[in-house]
Amino acid sequence: MSNSFNISFKPEIAAAVVKIDAIKTVIDDIHNTDLLNVTNIVTTSYAAVLDIHDTDLPAAVVKIDANKAVIDNIHDTDLPAVKTVVDSNGTKIDTIDGVCDAIKLKTDIIPQKVRGDFSIFYLATTSAAFVDVLNITGQGKLLYCLIEVLDAADTFEIKIIVDAIACTALSHTGDTNKQVIIYADVTSAGDTINLGKVAIASIPGYLLNIEFSTSLQIQIRRSAGTANQILCKAAVNVDSF
Repeated sequence: MSNSFNISFKPEIAAAVVKIDAIKTVIDDIHNTDLLNVTNIVTTSYAAVLDIHDTDLPAAVVKIDANKAVIDNIHDTDLPAVKTVVDSNGTKIDTIDGVCDAIKLKTDIIPQKVRGDFSIFYLATTSAAFVDVLNITGQGKLLYCLIEVLDAADTFEIKIIVDAIACTALSHTGDTNKQVIIYADVTSAGDTINLGKVAIASIPGYLLNIEFSTSLQIQIRRSAGTANQILCKAAVNVDSF
């Protein structure tokens, strides 16, 4: 039986040849152009990397070594020197702090008020025993002290005790002039203070000016006579802080 079909594959083969030729053209272009470009890029990059390796890195190592030498010098020399200075200053600061503390202890007890409060004490009595005109605990200054008898036949007696140191008792008899107490000390008494008296008419002022640190006491009595009162008046600045 004879074959009546006429089958031909030439058109399909021709089309495949065209496509293969196109693919070959692309491959040739990749080979002849793109791969050359990549090769050039790789070659250039390698040159740059080689330059970094051969030039830049050694230069960086040199600088790092130089910086390490400076850092080692700071660590080994400068810092210990600074520490020595700091320690020395710390010792001096501690010394200054101790001095300041000592000064503060002293200044804390310095009075903040430099003037005392003026006070007047007065007593009129006929007591034969010593009685207080004033008895102050504290510190201050006795400015003046006046005494008087209202009858010339009576005897006035006064004692002043300053910081527990007793003055010798002072007496007055014979006239009614007001008397002001004054210093009249002598070298024969080593543990007492001797006082005197002067009629007010014969002196220009009343100042006694006895300072006391812990206490002041003034006592009077009529030790003889029975006619009238005896009088005492004292002015004091009492410190109050």
